[in-house]
Amino acid sequence: MDALLPVITLLDQHLREQAHCTEHELIKLVQHANLEPFRQFDLKQSKSLFNAHFLLKHCLYRLQEQGMRQRQFVLEINSVSIKRLPYHSGAYALRPSDPLRSYYLNIDHYFETSEDDVNALLSDFWQRYLLQNNAQAALTTLGLEAKADYAAVKQSYRRLAQKNHPDKGGSPSEFVKINAAKEILDRHFLASAKV
Repeated sequence: MDALLPVITLLDQHLREQAHCTEHELIKLVQHANLEPFRQFDLKQSKSLFNAHFLLKHCLYRLQEQGMRQRQFVLEINSVSIKRLPYHSGAYALRPSDPLRSYYLNIDHYFETSEDDVNALLSDFWQRYLLQNNAQAALTTLGLEAKADYAAVKQSYRRLAQKNHPDKGGSPSEFVKINAAKEILDRHFLASAKV
C-alpha cells in the first residue's frame, strides 16, 4: 500500500470542499489529521519544513495527474495557491508546462536532499530575495522603472554620476548613493544572468 494515499485522499476531500487554499493551510490540515509522516515534522526546523513542503507538493502533483487522467478536475499548483477547477475537454493538452512537476514527482529528491542542501537552498533564496528588494530601491535611486535593463542602468548611472560628481560641484552624499545603487544592480544583473 502507498503510505501517502491517506494524505492524497485527505487533500482531495479538502479541495472538493474548498477549491482554493495555500500550501501552509494544507500542511496544517494534514498535521492536524495526525497523518504520517506529517505529524512528526517540526516546521521550525529547516529540514522538516523542506520535508513537509516536498511531500505535500509530491501528493498534490499526484492528485493533479489523477484528476486529469480521470477527467474529473484540473488542479493548479503554484507557489502562492492551489486551486481545484472543473475539468474541461482539452485541459490536459492546454496544461502549461511546469518544470517543477517532474522534480516533485521524483520521490528520490525527498530522500537525497540533506539538511546542508536545504540550508544552502534557503540561504540562496534569501540572498536573491534581499537582492531583489535592494534592486528595486537602486533602480528608483537611478530614476529607472522596474523593467529597466542593464543598458539603461549603465546609461542612467553615467549621466547621474557626471551630474553629481563632487569634483564638478555635485553632492558627495548623492554621488555615494548613486555608486551604491550601481553596485547593487551590478550584482542583481549578474545573479539574474546565472539563473
